[in-house]
Amino acid sequence: MKKWILALVMVCLCLTGCSGRTGAMRHQSPEAAAESMMQSLKSLDLEAFNDCTDNLVSRDRSWLGFTTAEEYRVFNRISQTDLVKGKRYEADLKFAETITENLCWEIKDVKRNGDKAKVYLAITNTDMTDVTGNYMIHVMEKMIASDDTGLKQMIKDLSGIEDDKDGMQPYLEAAKGDKTMAVTVSAKLEDHKWIFHISDAFINGFMGNLNTEHFSKDVENRLEELEDQYEQKMEQWGDDFEDKVDNWLASIFGE
Repeated sequence: MKKWILALVMVCLCLTGCSGRTGAMRHQSPEAAAESMMQSLKSLDLEAFNDCTDNLVSRDRSWLGFTTAEEYRVFNRISQTDLVKGKRYEADLKFAETITENLCWEIKDVKRNGDKAKVYLAITNTDMTDVTGNYMIHVMEKMIASDDTGLKQMIKDLSGIEDDKDGMQPYLEAAKGDKTMAVTVSAKLEDHKWIFHISDAFINGFMGNLNTEHFSKDVENRLEELEDQYEQKMEQWGDDFEDKVDNWLASIFGE
């Protein structure tokens, strides 16, 4: 159960970063371009960040040529160009601001081969390793405390993941310590401008290991305890449900 809850959390997060500088980005070395890319990420200048990366996955247009939908690999909602900035936008923006607040990096090496390059980064951020695990503990504890199977409660919690109160924001803000990760970012020279690939490893790196499937020992142990408790709850719920069905049938047809 822990694995599919984790998968659902990751999906929810995914639904949750260099036009004005395009001229300046042209003719830069891969190292200088990588520095500019990281600076735009740190400042959440997503217009610049998206212009020098492949963060944009797809863009749909109407028959008149107007953009109707966009999909980005990271910071999807706050990257939308024609989005009405409501509650969910504000929650996603706060999430992004928390993620990038303590972000820093060092370019360790750059290797160029013609129009391709690899940039070797040491990315440091707040250690977010246990954030998702602690959120999963919160979800499972509420499932166990519910009167029924707890599945309805879980769905409600995951649907509110983007809200400050019921989502992951409190766990992001409570994270402590630093995490440094070695990440290799690939780039390709297109129209005299370096375009960087937004890989899962890069996203996890600048997010402080937020997307990991492996948590600290304490968190892993607590999740195992809760999984055992939930299995016991389901067995008890099944027995109680069977008794209720038997009593209902007896009241209709008699013993």
